[in-house]
Amino acid sequence: MDKFRLNKAESTIVERTLVVENRGVERLLLTDIVVGYVVAGTKRLHHIYGVTLCAEDGLFILGPGLHYQENCVNSQGLYEQITFRFSADTLHSVLCSLNLNFGINIVSHHSCSRCEGGNNTAAEASMQLCDLFATIKTSMHNNLTLGNDVVLRIKLTELVFLILSSGDNCLRHKLLRLADSRKRHFLEAIYSNIFSNVTIGELAELTHRSPTLFKKEFCEYFGCSPHRWLVEQRLLHSRIMLSSTSATISEIANECLFMNVSHFIKLFKRRYGVTPTVYREMGE
Repeated sequence: MDKFRLNKAESTIVERTLVVENRGVERLLLTDIVVGYVVAGTKRLHHIYGVTLCAEDGLFILGPGLHYQENCVNSQGLYEQITFRFSADTLHSVLCSLNLNFGINIVSHHSCSRCEGGNNTAAEASMQLCDLFATIKTSMHNNLTLGNDVVLRIKLTELVFLILSSGDNCLRHKLLRLADSRKRHFLEAIYSNIFSNVTIGELAELTHRSPTLFKKEFCEYFGCSPHRWLVEQRLLHSRIMLSSTSATISEIANECLFMNVSHFIKLFKRRYGVTPTVYREMGE
């Protein structure tokens, strides 16, 4: 894997990842923002709304939190991606610079259910974005000056500029939304407690909000109630476990914090239309 770090203060990293065999669904917990470009193969992002595909020449954005990703090789047996990893503070700094120096609009009016409720998105990259990542790939392959702090900062700024210039779409909306550092602690507390036995009141306390304000902000960000969202996240995890592990139904119910097996089976069938056992058999 090729990797270049901007500097320790901003912790911006550019990585090139190569995969030569399908590994199935992988669980990824992020504290930073990742913007990536698929060079070869297909990335599948599993979430409570289904699956988002990012094919070759596609761009994906992963926000802080829990992700289930599947990097699928192409017919030549290769999956390749190039990613930028950076903090919300770094993104905020770049956005302010673009706004102050070039008058770039940093407001989005785009709205769709996928943007509002999820912490990732993907879409086909513009020709300019494809050219940017082609240049980065060449630089990394030839071990050129990409490791220079100034060059990396310029590339990151160019990346953000091109996403903002691509129209008021899912990519632009997601990037701007992730720049809100005020939500960082709020989201970290939620994502780090998906599989903890905490009450809604305790989550509100962890985010320094009253239960009423917590529920209001939660619904505004995720588009549903805290209880419903947590159940959906745990059902998603159980579905991944059914298709990728040999754990028993009882073990899965226990790991995903359902009160008992019967309750788990009932909720799973209501969400996916079949029982966990049937779902597992369908995937075999």
